[in-house]
Amino acid sequence: MILKTLISLAAVALSLATTLPTPDLFPISTVPGGNIAVAIAPALGGETRFFYQREDGGIQMLGLNGSFATGSVYLNEPLVPPEEVQFRTPLITMVVDDMFTEIRLFFLSPQNVVSEYLYQPNHGGWRGGATCLDIEPADCLTNLNFVAAPGSSVLYAAYNPSQARPGAPPTAWIRVGFVSAGNPLGLTEAVFDINGWRLETMN
Repeated sequence: MILKTLISLAAVALSLATTLPTPDLFPISTVPGGNIAVAIAPALGGETRFFYQREDGGIQMLGLNGSFATGSVYLNEPLVPPEEVQFRTPLITMVVDDMFTEIRLFFLSPQNVVSEYLYQPNHGGWRGGATCLDIEPADCLTNLNFVAAPGSSVLYAAYNPSQARPGAPPTAWIRVGFVSAGNPLGLTEAVFDINGWRLETMN
């Protein structure tokens, strides 16, 4: 009887050990159905930034100085206030190199405006929202007031570091794709080059 009891207690302990959180887990709390965007800097030892929407609607930023196995969380702070973010917004990040010289975070506002927060360490760090006005209007996507179709969750971004040949049309450095309110049956891209942002639609 004692042996059976000990075996039962051991089974319960094993079950709890495999189901309860362990002390070294870092808790995060996202909105139901929310997603997480990630940016990685290989030149900085795999330093990683995570962006997710908290349950209160704001966007949180986590910094990890390596992989899950070797790194630790060194940064955990709110980035975008809830009033600037659509509930269950799609999230996408884009980096321009392998050492976080520039990070762009794209999301949708409550008014369906394709919005961004921009990180440039040489210009004071993160800017967006009200401080987006401090950026050259042609540089900050939010200022262009490009509106996504209501209910759409499509959002992607790509970076092209190549330069245009002399005499050729400007090369698109940044492309942010979404379903536009003005073109709800196709894809639209906000395209950034030497002349600033413009809209293009898929033909």
